[in-house]
Amino acid sequence: MSIYVKKEDGWTEVGSSNVAAEGTPPAPVITDPDGNPSNDAYEGGSVIYFSPGTLGPNQNDAIFHAAKIYRVDGSPLTTEDALIDQYENEVSVIGTKTETDYFVEIYGVNDNGKGETVTSNVFQLNYNVVNGNGAYSEIDDYNDSGEKWALMQYISSNANWEFEVQESHRDFKFLLVGGGGGGGSSSTHGSHYGGLGGSGAAVEDQRKIDVGTYPIGAARGGNQASGGGTTTFLDLSAPGGTGGSNCHDSGCNNGSSGGPGVRTYIRGSEENFPYKTTCCPGNACDYNTWANGNLGIGGGGHHASVSACAPPGCPGAVIIAWKISDNTTTEIKKAKAAKQAYMDGLDQGYSMAQSDMQEELEDLSMQIFVLQEEYDV
Repeated sequence: MSIYVKKEDGWTEVGSSNVAAEGTPPAPVITDPDGNPSNDAYEGGSVIYFSPGTLGPNQNDAIFHAAKIYRVDGSPLTTEDALIDQYENEVSVIGTKTETDYFVEIYGVNDNGKGETVTSNVFQLNYNVVNGNGAYSEIDDYNDSGEKWALMQYISSNANWEFEVQESHRDFKFLLVGGGGGGGSSSTHGSHYGGLGGSGAAVEDQRKIDVGTYPIGAARGGNQASGGGTTTFLDLSAPGGTGGSNCHDSGCNNGSSGGPGVRTYIRGSEENFPYKTTCCPGNACDYNTWANGNLGIGGGGHHASVSACAPPGCPGAVIIAWKISDNTTTEIKKAKAAKQAYMDGLDQGYSMAQSDMQEELEDLSMQIFVLQEEYDV
């Protein structure tokens, strides 16, 4: 025996395409990021935008929206892989595999049941897949692009550094910085300092990297009056700066740079590497601020009234960046707020606000999960 529901255009058999009971929500409309209906239904990014749809006869608003991701063979992923931002009407597509076809189904739910659905076009999400033992981090709204990028940093020499490309689909960005030369020492008390160490060179490139495992040749900074090491990766190299000379009352020679530096956006904001050529006389490079651009700076000269040895140069580095997804509107807002808070010197206050916002989003996600369980959708 078949079961039918009454719709405005007549009776329709339950189980036929996109059937919904009276009083349920209309099918959502997939849009572009600016809220306009999308002719292609889906552009191929990892965020799908939608609007609730226009109410027709015998239809009511949705209490919430839900989504499911399906492989083209019809196998659904777990519900955790279809995350909906109910504030912004966006679906985050996560948990997919590369070179695999998917489509997304979105629908509204209210007290009358599950409404009509809309489905995206078939798409693939092909991002680079990597593994490595450098310092890993992620950057939202990378250089104001609305994209999430991953960053892996290898600082100073380590024989075990390596970077493994398991799948290669897009360009990588990478920056090499040579080690700074060590500062020289003066044997005379007073105003004479040893020669200043020269800065390491910086080299930047962007390209696809073949699948494979690659050694990372990040260089050390030079010790007293010694040159910094050369940083290597793939077929590129960034020479280190030469060391400053040891000397007496006069004739102290500064080291020379290993090559020109670069102005780069590889870490999500504008930076110069190295950001200055050498430390001030008598001062070592600040090893606590490598992350702020001190990489490759030459060591400062030393004079005999300073008890410490002549400062070494700052270490070199290899920094690699690659795209891993698109950002949701909420993630972009949070990232821009973080940047503004940093500029305003309000990091601590922003961190607290960020934490509160995250708790609100997690609470909302749990509420939606409970509703889905309650409505069995």
